[in-house]
Amino acid sequence: MDTKKWKEVDTFLQRCFERFGSMNKNDYEVELMYLYLNNEGKDKSDHFISTYLKMPISKVKRLRYEVDLQHPKDKDFYKNEFYTIVTTKTFKNDNQGNILIAVNNKALREYLSELIEEKGSFFDCNFTGNIIKLTPIDLVLLIADFEDKKNISERAAKCIAENSKGLPQDGWADASDFLKSVFKDAAMAVAPNVITFLINYFNTVKTK
Repeated sequence: MDTKKWKEVDTFLQRCFERFGSMNKNDYEVELMYLYLNNEGKDKSDHFISTYLKMPISKVKRLRYEVDLQHPKDKDFYKNEFYTIVTTKTFKNDNQGNILIAVNNKALREYLSELIEEKGSFFDCNFTGNIIKLTPIDLVLLIADFEDKKNISERAAKCIAENSKGLPQDGWADASDFLKSVFKDAAMAVAPNVITFLINYFNTVKTK
């Protein structure tokens, strides 16, 4: 591990000296993980880090989460993280019309969950906790919130309030029309892969 060109080393040392005598072993591990994730460990998977640093993957996940707690991120960070996932990763859907997305970052999952709950909805996680299950309208809600499109967010929230599934009761065709109107109103130039995916999803998925 070549640490000579690492960024924030001086900041790391300063934080440690400022808290010298009061930091326990876990505190040092959290700060070291923060330093590693901002340098050589950036964009590395939990499995890679676990193997490389020779620690259980459960500890990697815990330390990554504690790093996020000790060094909070702003909305733009979570927006970029979320868009990276939904524009580069593979989607799956179940036979109830829900979208399944892998979100390994616990802090991001908690942030998305809070946003969804504020709009009157929620998402489920699988037993491992890293797969979130959203309705298409939930995904519209998240995008509208990140883009500060209040009118669209209110329309989507109304759709959820009127239907426990978060979709219009009178068929997927109307849902597709709603979605297209949402993006037309938003005039979005962001996350084009997400928009294409959702429109295709509404046009092809059939209710049972």
